[in-house]
Amino acid sequence: MKKILLSVITIALLFLSNVIFSQTPNGTANLGILTSFGAYTGAGGVANGTGASFTGDVGTNVGIISGFGASPSFTGNTYNANATTLQAKFDLFRFYIHLYDKFVDFPTTHAPAFGNGETLAPGVYSIPGAGSIAGVLTLNGGGNPNAFFIIKWGGALTAGAGATITLTGGTKSCNVFFMANGAISVAANANLKGTLFAKIGAVGIGADAILEGRMLSLEGAITTGAGAVVSPPLGTCTIPIFCESGCSPAPSVDVLGILSSYALFTSSGAVSNTSTSGINGKIGTNVGASSGYESSVIIGSFETANAATAQAKTDVDNAYTALMALPNTVTNHAAAFGTGEIINAGVYFVNGAGSLGGTITLDAQNNPNATFVFKFAGAFSVGAQSKIILANGARRCNVFWIGGAGVATGAVSIGAASDLKGTFLSHGGACTSGDGLFLSGRLLSTDGAATTYAGIVYNNPECVTSTPLGTPVIVAVADTTAPVNGSTGGNTAALTLNDKLGGAPVVIGTAPGNVVLTGVTVP
Repeated sequence: MKKILLSVITIALLFLSNVIFSQTPNGTANLGILTSFGAYTGAGGVANGTGASFTGDVGTNVGIISGFGASPSFTGNTYNANATTLQAKFDLFRFYIHLYDKFVDFPTTHAPAFGNGETLAPGVYSIPGAGSIAGVLTLNGGGNPNAFFIIKWGGALTAGAGATITLTGGTKSCNVFFMANGAISVAANANLKGTLFAKIGAVGIGADAILEGRMLSLEGAITTGAGAVVSPPLGTCTIPIFCESGCSPAPSVDVLGILSSYALFTSSGAVSNTSTSGINGKIGTNVGASSGYESSVIIGSFETANAATAQAKTDVDNAYTALMALPNTVTNHAAAFGTGEIINAGVYFVNGAGSLGGTITLDAQNNPNATFVFKFAGAFSVGAQSKIILANGARRCNVFWIGGAGVATGAVSIGAASDLKGTFLSHGGACTSGDGLFLSGRLLSTDGAATTYAGIVYNNPECVTSTPLGTPVIVAVADTTAPVNGSTGGNTAALTLNDKLGGAPVVIGTAPGNVVLTGVTVP
C-alpha cells in the first residue's frame, strides 16, 4: 500500500513540476505606513493591560485607545481617527490581499490543531474552519533566511495557555503570519512569534503572554492582558508577492470599457452588503441603491444613476454581446466544473445551468493572451469553498464566467468562503455571493442585484506604496553583567544581543552580540 501511495505521489509531482501557479512575484510584502505599528484595527478599541509592556505604534480608525501610558511600559505613538489611521486601513486591506492570495502549499492537509511538539516546513497552510495552537510548535526554515510561514484558518484561532512558537533554521518572526477569518485569542503565559492577523474579529493575548510580532484586525478590538509583553517582529518581511495597478486583457476579451474600474455593478437592481467587506473598485447601480457598506473598507467611489452608470449600463450590455459572439471551442464539457481538474484556454459552452465545485486550475500554458470564457445557458452556481487557481501565466482579466448565456435570465450565485478569479456576469439575473468570498475580479449584472457578505472583491492587487512613519522603534533590554577583571580587562556580556532597532538586531561593529572595549583604563 505504501509503495502504491508513493507511486501516486511521484506521478503527481512529475505532472505538476511544469506548472507555475499564480503570477511571478515582483516584490515583497510591505505594510507601508503600518511598518512601525505593533497593534492596529480598522474599527475597534485598543486596550493595554495593567503592567503590560508594549513596543510599537498603536492605532484604530474607529475606537478608543486605552492603557498605553508613558515609557518604559509603552514605547511608541498612538493614532486615532486621523489621516494616518485611514491610510493604515487601506494599507492593511492591500496587505491582507497579498498574503491571502499566496498559493497554498498545504490545502486542508493539516488538522485544525497545530503544535504539541510538531515541526512545520515553510509554506502556506490553509484550514477551512476554526483551529488552535497548543504546546510547542516549531517553524523550521530549513536554513533559508527568507523562509516564510502563513497559516490561514477559515474561522477563529485559539492558542492555549503556555503555547509556544519556536523558530529554527533561519526563520524570522517578520515572515510568520497567523491569519484567522474570526477572532484570535491567546491564553495566559503563551510565548508566540509572528503576527496575529484577524480579518473580522478581536485579537487578544492573555496575562503574562509574550508576543514577538504584531496584532492586526480589519475590524475588531485588540487587547493585551496584565503583564503581557509585545515587541516588534525581528527583521524585515521578505515574503514574495505579486502586485500591480492594472491588468491589460487579451484583445479578444477587452470588452469591459468603463466597467474595468468597477468591482460591483448592476444596470438595474440593488448593490448591497452584509457585515464588513473589503472592496477595491467602484460600486455602482444605474437603477437602484447601494447599502450596507458603512463599516467596510472601500477603495473606490459609489456611483448611482449618473452619467458614469449610464455608460456602465451600455458597456455591460456590449460586453455580454461581445463575449457571446466569441466562437465556442469546447461544447462537450460536463455542466459541473472543478473537483481538481486542470483545463486549458478556450470558450466553454454549457447548454443549460452549470456549476463549479472544489478546485479548478486554469492553465494558460505560458500564453499571456490565453482566454477562459465560460458560458452557461441558465443559472451558474459556485459551491462553498470552491477555488480557482491561475497557472502558467493565466491572468484574472482574461477570465469570464457568464450565467444566462443566450437565454432570458441566468442568476450567478457564489457559495461561502470561495476563492475565485475573473469577472462573473449574470445576464438578466442577480449576481450574489455568500459569506467570505475572496474574488480577484468583479461581480456584474445586466438586470438584478449584486451582493456581498463579508467578502473581499478587488480589481487589482495594488502595491502598498505609503511611507512608514518616523524613525525605527528601539527596543533596549536591560542586562545584568558580571564585573570585568580589573587588571586584565575582557569582554562584557552580550549586551546588545537582545536589543533591536526597527525590528532588526542592533549591531555595533560587525555583528550582533558582544561590545568589545579597547583602550579603556580600569582603575
